[in-house]
Amino acid sequence: MKQIIFAFSDRRDLFESRERPSKMYSKHAFILTSVTAELPWQTLTAIPVFLLWYFPTGIYLNSEGVERIERGALLFLLLWAFFIFMATFAIMVASALKQAPVAANIAVVLYQLMLLFCG
Repeated sequence: MKQIIFAFSDRRDLFESRERPSKMYSKHAFILTSVTAELPWQTLTAIPVFLLWYFPTGIYLNSEGVERIERGALLFLLLWAFFIFMATFAIMVASALKQAPVAANIAVVLYQLMLLFCG
């Protein structure tokens, strides 16, 4: 989350200094492109995380046959959705706050509160 927040803050500063005064495109388009740009990177991150977590822990041994493949695919999709959620959550917090360090700290606190209350 912290890497995304700091990169987003740099891109937002560039957007507000160049693109916003020219009114070429809106802030909504900027945020949408930021989220869309994160999708391939989060997918590339989810693949090694899944491979380095799913097989060494032996989770795949809990089922047999086709069910093993389905469970593995569903677990990968869950992990991928988690990475996508964290990227969009980081962009949401960064777009609401101007200072990147403050946004990073608040994002971590909000994430911990999500884990605490939604579990």
